[in-house]
Amino acid sequence: MYEQQRDQILGTQFNVDSLAGAQEQAEINVMTVEAMKAGHQDLKERYTQIGGVMDIERLMDDMADLNDEIYDINEAISTSYAVPDGFDEASFEAEFSALEEEMKMEALAGINSSSAKPSYLPEAEKPAEEPAPVAEASRT
Repeated sequence: MYEQQRDQILGTQFNVDSLAGAQEQAEINVMTVEAMKAGHQDLKERYTQIGGVMDIERLMDDMADLNDEIYDINEAISTSYAVPDGFDEASFEAEFSALEEEMKMEALAGINSSSAKPSYLPEAEKPAEEPAPVAEASRT
């Protein structure tokens, strides 16, 4: 009889523990569902703030147009008006090197290059010489 009562008490204890576990699992499920609902509502609000797909596409188009405009502005600003179109930097460097070499050769030869006209400048026509002014005699 005691063993039968012990078995009944153990069975009752098992049922109570099972019920407590089920209640705990139900509470966890309720909290999970509430968290999912809150998350879903938050996502809906955020996507409502963002707008629809058309708003995003319009924004992306506007950003692309702005990027193109910035590129055009930068290209216009970077245009150099001092350097002509078709300027070949390599030929410029070669000519500059040749001039430097010519100056070195003149310096080695002892030619005074400060008074001499550089060979790369065209010869200018000499103006006709004007007669020298006659000095007036001093009056006494």
